[in-house]
Amino acid sequence: SHFRNMDWQGLFNFGMKQSLLGVLLAGIKRLKSTDGINPHILLKFITVAHKTKCLNISINNTALKLGKELDDAGFIHCILKGPGLASLYPDPLARIPGDIDMWTANVKDARNRRGLSTAKSRKRVIEYVKRKFPDAEVAYYHIDYPVFKDVAVELHFMPVRMVRYWH
Repeated sequence: SHFRNMDWQGLFNFGMKQSLLGVLLAGIKRLKSTDGINPHILLKFITVAHKTKCLNISINNTALKLGKELDDAGFIHCILKGPGLASLYPDPLARIPGDIDMWTANVKDARNRRGLSTAKSRKRVIEYVKRKFPDAEVAYYHIDYPVFKDVAVELHFMPVRMVRYWH
């Protein structure tokens, strides 16, 4: 009953801004009654949650395609951040997705125990991407891999961005 006078539009706006609408809708579903919520705002929550679920399914399928491609090319890989953390959510499909960040290393480098973030492995990943996309942007820890039109992909050489090496 103490939710009746709540600013639901304000909560919706906050959820949009912070990319938390799926999490907020999970909380709304736990309420005993939604009588105090403006039906139009409730419908907005439900609509965005449905679109988010569909987008997550699409991105998950895209990540599977990317993984298969990297396997076939002789790379080992691991999803970082976003989709990789979705399993920690009560409803993994409720998380608002972004790009796909993939930690990538050459299988030969890993088998030879040279480490997964060696300069040689980094070079092989860059060469692989540059053969397909010569203008791909390279940062010291990842390369953009514009292989999909609807989802941004970054292939990481190291799983973290180390700005201060001593820390």
